[in-house]
Amino acid sequence: KVKYGMNPLLVTYNHLFNTRVGLRNLENLFRKFSCDLIRFSSNPDSVRRIARYMLHKVGDVTWHYHAGIMTFPIQIAVKYRIPLMIWGEEGFSELTGMFNQDDMVEFTKKKRQEHDMRGFEPEDLLNQPDSPFELHDLAPFFYPSDEEIERIGLRGIYLSNYISWNGRANAEQMIRDYGFETARERDRTFNLYDKVDDVHANGVHDYLKYLKFGYGRATDDASTEIRHGRMTREQGIAMVVKHDAARPRDLDLLLEFLGMTETQFEGLVEHLRDERIWGHDPATGKWQPKDSIGNHRNDPGVEAARLPLKGGGGFTVNSRNTLPDPHIMEGGGYNYL
Repeated sequence: KVKYGMNPLLVTYNHLFNTRVGLRNLENLFRKFSCDLIRFSSNPDSVRRIARYMLHKVGDVTWHYHAGIMTFPIQIAVKYRIPLMIWGEEGFSELTGMFNQDDMVEFTKKKRQEHDMRGFEPEDLLNQPDSPFELHDLAPFFYPSDEEIERIGLRGIYLSNYISWNGRANAEQMIRDYGFETARERDRTFNLYDKVDDVHANGVHDYLKYLKFGYGRATDDASTEIRHGRMTREQGIAMVVKHDAARPRDLDLLLEFLGMTETQFEGLVEHLRDERIWGHDPATGKWQPKDSIGNHRNDPGVEAARLPLKGGGGFTVNSRNTLPDPHIMEGGGYNYL
């Protein structure tokens, strides 16, 4: 906006599981950059039914997050004939290695459908024999047609293709220059900067990943820190052992919202557990991981692959929160939201 004289429109999807920190950060962005903002909020009953249904289908109570974030902005771009969308980092280049930043990946319908939507379009949900949905429940998730997108020449680009991207350094710059608020503590990771806007992303959502695949956000974050030379392998393993299997405190909040017990919750994802990772004891009915990174501290070849330590560990705490977050469905109590 300042450097290139552009007039960006901010577009967000409200998943309803907001944190106080997330709402303050959004208001702070809105105030300090003085941009117009469009925000879509799904109604609580629709979100409840979507979360319950997709928990059973794919083991994800946050499907509506990804569907809304990756679809509603495209709806707005088509509606107002805005030909350019700008996202932050391209996640598969920055975090998981499907691409690298030299590939200059752009936003695609295929990537959205296969990964963000977990292979399900809203039309698929409506056509399921056991579908509990009506058309209005899924309204923000219908992707515009190819003809509509081609008509305005819409493209989605990632800032990480054009500037050197370091998520941690970016967050620390936002703390210094704009007062970005962080998390104060986390149950399932040590990273205080990422996904601070909602209650469940680093809690129940990540816990479901652990229940299915046997690893969690602490593994992701430790891998990133080791790769950037800010953490040793031994420190990373200690964080994984501490956090990956931890039961998140926000699970109780979600269970109350969904109207189910923890036993019912775990039962809905039991069929999704990877049996190469998990072993099941029929006598006790319990699942146990077959192995753990904690058993591989001194594996052969570790020293040959060791990356140099560059320093810069530790996270800045910049948070006014002192109590656990409830579900804040809208920004009541704030001046603008």
